[in-house]
Amino acid sequence: MARGRQLPLSRRSLLGGTAALAGAGTLAATATGTASAATAAASRTVDVVIVGGGLAGLTAARDLVAAGRTVAVLEARGRVGGRVLGLALPNGGVTEGGGEFIGPTQDRIKALADSLGVATFATYNTGKNLLYKDGRKTAYATDGLLGSVPPVDAAGLANAAIVQASLDDMAKQVPVDAPWTAAKAAEWDRQTFESWLRANAVIPSAKFLLDVACTSIFSAEPRELSLLFVLFYIAAAGNEQTPGTLERLTETANGAQELRFVGGSQLVPIKLAATLGDRVVLNAPVRTITRSGSSYVVTADGVTVTAERVVVAVPPPLAARISYDPLLPAAATSSPSACRWPPSARRSPSTTPPSGGPTASTARSSATPERSAPPSTTPRPTPPTAR
Repeated sequence: MARGRQLPLSRRSLLGGTAALAGAGTLAATATGTASAATAAASRTVDVVIVGGGLAGLTAARDLVAAGRTVAVLEARGRVGGRVLGLALPNGGVTEGGGEFIGPTQDRIKALADSLGVATFATYNTGKNLLYKDGRKTAYATDGLLGSVPPVDAAGLANAAIVQASLDDMAKQVPVDAPWTAAKAAEWDRQTFESWLRANAVIPSAKFLLDVACTSIFSAEPRELSLLFVLFYIAAAGNEQTPGTLERLTETANGAQELRFVGGSQLVPIKLAATLGDRVVLNAPVRTITRSGSSYVVTADGVTVTAERVVVAVPPPLAARISYDPLLPAAATSSPSACRWPPSARRSPSTTPPSGGPTASTARSSATPERSAPPSTTPRPTPPTAR
């Protein structure tokens, strides 16, 4: 299942201290040459305006500029990167408050980092893992046949292996770009991951292993996730040539947590924004998107942009705060809790990519789809995925 990863004690269990780390200061996130709403021109006219300065918005802007289009990127915060955030440590080092790792099949984010001169280094993966179970602490090696799978009874290991194989096979039936179109999407979306595990992980120790894997990957309990979402997530851990697997999500060596970025993951969007210069406007939260004849007028704090097209590259809860005229279909502006995808009855994982990789339309995290479509070029929020 996992090799070289401490499943019971993942970094996510430590991220509750992120607020304290933030007190040590965040990385300087204003890329060289970017503008602030306070200093940018009060009005602009461009071909495409992009709402959001995370990796999705920045890569969309990069591609549009390469195609000869004029663009403006409006970012509400005083930094770029979205859910990719670097935190400066008192000793001069950097840790991440958001997406952190990349690994095999995450070809696009690796290519983007390489193109910007951001190097990677291997995640620390030496020593023994610790299992805390039933009040006991057990140290175990991670370089054996089972890798970092906790040492449980043989029956539990066998049952867990069968469950894992079943999940991988089912995930192959889920289109990463449109999970809701899978032949059994409705059936899988009607049940929680917990209910499915109870029917399949029948050995208690196997259920324990799968529960640990779930909380480690998703930062959520099995009862909080739909089975369809879990299968989508597994499928999204692959690329066009290699199917996604649950094992890849949990592993360090040869898995989703294999590499980190020198200087922190936020260095990627910072350097990307620098290539766009003053096309990127910070401290400019978008308030309204209005159709005006054949164009759109996008009004943000301190700046108004007129454009032929709009790309809304922010999470659905933020996109829903924007006022649209004419109104968008209700499904397009619903918060995730009101959307069928992710399922309404179960909360989706935290906005920080659980597997730790940066997220974007062309720079996917280790547990987000390499193959998903780029943001829509109409003034509507992108489909709600668990980014």
